[in-house]
Amino acid sequence: LECSVAARLFFILLGTEADDYGCFAWKPIRLKMRLFPADHIEVEPLLAELVSVNRLIHYTVGEKHFGAIRNFTLFQRPKKPASHHPRDKALSFPSGQSVSINDYIGLGKKSTELNGVVGFGSTEPAPPIEPQSTEQEPPPAAPVSEKVGTGSAEGRKEGDKKEGGKEYIPSSSIEALSPASGAGLPEGQCSKPEPYLELGTWVLDTAGMSSDPRRHPVGIVRQWLADFGDEAIRAGVRTVVERQGYQPPKALKYFEPAIAEAADEPSRERMAYAKTFTADFTEARWIEYLNRWARGEEWPVVIGPAPNQKGTLVWEYLLDRYREKHGSLEPGKVKPEALRWDQVGLRVLAMAGLVDKAISIAPVKAWIDAGISGEDVLAAVKAVVEAPGYRPPKSLREFEPAVMARQEEAA
Repeated sequence: LECSVAARLFFILLGTEADDYGCFAWKPIRLKMRLFPADHIEVEPLLAELVSVNRLIHYTVGEKHFGAIRNFTLFQRPKKPASHHPRDKALSFPSGQSVSINDYIGLGKKSTELNGVVGFGSTEPAPPIEPQSTEQEPPPAAPVSEKVGTGSAEGRKEGDKKEGGKEYIPSSSIEALSPASGAGLPEGQCSKPEPYLELGTWVLDTAGMSSDPRRHPVGIVRQWLADFGDEAIRAGVRTVVERQGYQPPKALKYFEPAIAEAADEPSRERMAYAKTFTADFTEARWIEYLNRWARGEEWPVVIGPAPNQKGTLVWEYLLDRYREKHGSLEPGKVKPEALRWDQVGLRVLAMAGLVDKAISIAPVKAWIDAGISGEDVLAAVKAVVEAPGYRPPKSLREFEPAVMARQEEAA
């Protein structure tokens, strides 16, 4: 709320330009062209605004400028994160302060408010945010052995055995860890099991696998929680179970594709923002975005799912009209208009380095009139310009042999 609407929107889109650690190239012009190509919005003031409220930090490595998104890694956890920008080399900051980029993006143990640094938000200390661990912890041995076996040896055999690094726990063992059982605790006390154990019980019950005497690797549910979240797990399992002809699978791994698909659906927060953003959209505004979609342009994430995705906010009758006109809701159904000969001529002059020369583009008109496409003309000129030893010619006629050769190749 402390930022302008444009800054909040820019901050959401900026995540698409950052690498998996939240770092990005500090190039305002490129960010403007990639995030607001058709809008009259200046990016430099938005960057400064986000820096002033401690959402971003600006740093340099040598002569190159970079930015980092605060606590990015606390909310983005890809399995194999990729880093495209430096974070631990010799850094310098416009404010003159020295800050650890790894701490700023959340790789450290504590949330970073950077209080006292010039240009960074409030001086009120914020409570530390501890990143959630995804490492697997073994379940308590004593409660499992007491429930599963009559003796310690039998209990270890049934409850504590691990195969291939995964936990194989029978459904009865999970029940032994429920709050009601209070197994292994002093009388009058009970303890709630870890979330993945409770959710694993729900998955087994919903999938009809609880009565199966075989042991199931509920340890996989812990990884699902880290990767997809509770809501996606439940939605994915329900989707599979409700399919016609469903039969309980041999392993919980069977549900993973459906869970991953459920996790890819728009989150409630993102959908709520998109509904607010598009509340005042007129028919003409939606048609404008649909026309861009038909030309193959990317659908903006701030207006919700694309027309061919579940939950799209585009009005139904406009979708029907698009489907009737183009045969489906897929993008790129309209081919771009052919370039006029004068447009091709101006591009040839720019490509050849002849913009400031008094050179006629009449040869380009002759090539186009002869049936050579503008794309072939540009491709031929590009090949000549990129050849070693190229020198700008005195006339565009010097490109004619390459243009004719290109036409023959295309034919």
